[in-house]
Amino acid sequence: MRACACLLVLAYHVCSHPVSHVPDFIRGFFQSCGPLGVAIFFVLSGMLLSIPFWSAYFDGGRFPGLPGYAARRLVRIIPAYYACLIILFAIQAFVLPPLSLSDLIRLLSGLSFTNSFHWRTYFPTALSPPCWSIGVEMVFYVLLPVWAAGLFLVRGRAWPVLYTAVSMIAIAILQWALLDWWPSCAVSPGEVVDVCQRQAAEWLPAYNPFGLFAHFLFGCVAGGLVARHVPARRNVAAPPSRSPLALNRYDWLAILLAFLLAADLGLDGAIRTPSRDGLAKLLECRTVSWIPYRWPVFPALISALLVALCKSRRLGNHADNPFCVLTATLSFGIYLWHVPVIFAMNRWCWPRLGEASVTSQMGFIMVVVLLSYALAGLSYIVIERPVRSLVQHRTAAVR
Repeated sequence: MRACACLLVLAYHVCSHPVSHVPDFIRGFFQSCGPLGVAIFFVLSGMLLSIPFWSAYFDGGRFPGLPGYAARRLVRIIPAYYACLIILFAIQAFVLPPLSLSDLIRLLSGLSFTNSFHWRTYFPTALSPPCWSIGVEMVFYVLLPVWAAGLFLVRGRAWPVLYTAVSMIAIAILQWALLDWWPSCAVSPGEVVDVCQRQAAEWLPAYNPFGLFAHFLFGCVAGGLVARHVPARRNVAAPPSRSPLALNRYDWLAILLAFLLAADLGLDGAIRTPSRDGLAKLLECRTVSWIPYRWPVFPALISALLVALCKSRRLGNHADNPFCVLTATLSFGIYLWHVPVIFAMNRWCWPRLGEASVTSQMGFIMVVVLLSYALAGLSYIVIERPVRSLVQHRTAAVR
């Protein structure tokens, strides 16, 4: 699922460039559905990070230690993220001048993970717009222990389902209120802003981190279901079966959910058809309009699919194929570096991409994908893995 999210975002940014020889239905699909990869990341993070809290909750244990939780999150995010921001800032300063005070402020907001609270800083660097979600995720990491503390307070007094449902409703109401209370994001007519800042002014307040936390909470629901009913791990031999193709009920559930997701993603064509106004209004009811990324239907389907794949007998193993494992391992680096790669290729190697031949445009796409994987691999080998290993070694030595 992490690999799918990464590839959706990558394809979205590739198709946002003038690759005219890519079939319209393919470009249209990724331009419409590619941003949903970010929502998948949010749901997946909620699932993985909430499992230790749920496990302690169900086992009657103590609240997990916050220092260790914070250290793991910072070690996972900061090294590669800081390296990306600083390198891109240096490129912007020395290769693509002029550099303004606004750019420095945006860099500092990115380094402090406070970029998501104002449209001027929402995108910490124009060379890698996807970095906006890192600051949002950091807000999620702060909100998760607060939400989990409430879960522990009601232990024995209310069902976890009720607490989670009330939390969802409260966030939806908060998001609705923030649309009125959030400071104005209007850009003055003579104000100098770049494309990213103008985009952020249109996004906020809808894309504020507190409203987007509703996606993260669906991941927490998935984490609770996985922790409550721990499935047979895929490294444990499955029960003997007469047929190598035998599926359990979670395999069939995953297949059903995959079809529902495909149907949900394919509904955009019907919504945009002018002759189907009545159908469009009906289909738009599947999302709460003031929370982005098709909440609640899309994150609900993703969280259910995550649980089904965890407990499946066959499909989970097939989903963990070598290509997906590699892409998932490198996903953070791909996410950080693919837009700078696209920018560099489009600026210096394919400056007239829209007029290029089919071969040139396909070459552009292949080079972007290969370079994105290569830079992500370099980031993982040189920065991410060594730092994490060093911190784990020192932590073990202290213990």
